[in-house]
Amino acid sequence: KNSATILLFHGASGNGKQTKEWIRYLLRKDLQFPHIKVVYPTAPLQPYTPFDGRVQFPRMKVVFSTAPLQPYTPFDGRITNVWYDRDHPGDAVTTKSDLSNAREIITRLIKSEEEQGIPPSRIVMGGFSMGAALALCTGYHWNTNLKGIFALSTSLNDDSRVYEALKNRSKDTELPELIMYHGDRDAIIPFERGLATFNKLKSLGVPGEFFKLERTYHEMKGPQWIEICDWILKLLPPLQGDV
Repeated sequence: KNSATILLFHGASGNGKQTKEWIRYLLRKDLQFPHIKVVYPTAPLQPYTPFDGRVQFPRMKVVFSTAPLQPYTPFDGRITNVWYDRDHPGDAVTTKSDLSNAREIITRLIKSEEEQGIPPSRIVMGGFSMGAALALCTGYHWNTNLKGIFALSTSLNDDSRVYEALKNRSKDTELPELIMYHGDRDAIIPFERGLATFNKLKSLGVPGEFFKLERTYHEMKGPQWIEICDWILKLLPPLQGDV
């Protein structure tokens, strides 16, 4: 019986199935826990500005939650799987971004878990690159009731709405635990930007840790995922009655 859930979001132009397979390759096994369900949603297909408005990937069937294609500015507007549009792959959320669709997807996912008896306090959310930025927006802006957030190879812009939300929150609001990882050779989102994001979040009351990945580019690593699994189990231990 599942008593907790992990929602794991892919980066730009990826999908849930690819992310599951990537983690399986890194761990040499599936990411799974006896009492925790792992959900790999797929972003909607939409034009992505850096793709020049053309269709980059055909529509495909996946076994995880799927959302529509939409334009993506960094791909010159070509259609691809992204959670929201932005001007450049290194941006988090820009003036071009419309997060209403992404927020609706997140709301539906959390509501679906609640309907199955999983409260937000038993949900950990995370992701890679754009998916990690989405997790940060969710946990520290849209739904602070989540248990934890893990963010891999990502950053927020200096004027992020997340920071404003944290500044305006009630001081007795308990925030999700955060763990961030960033490669020191990341050429898409420089390491310094990821560290600056963490430091800003921490200064605004977010509890958590930041880890530098040596000799690592814009990618995930196996040892990183072993640590994340241990971190998740500390936040979401089995409940009495879990099988």
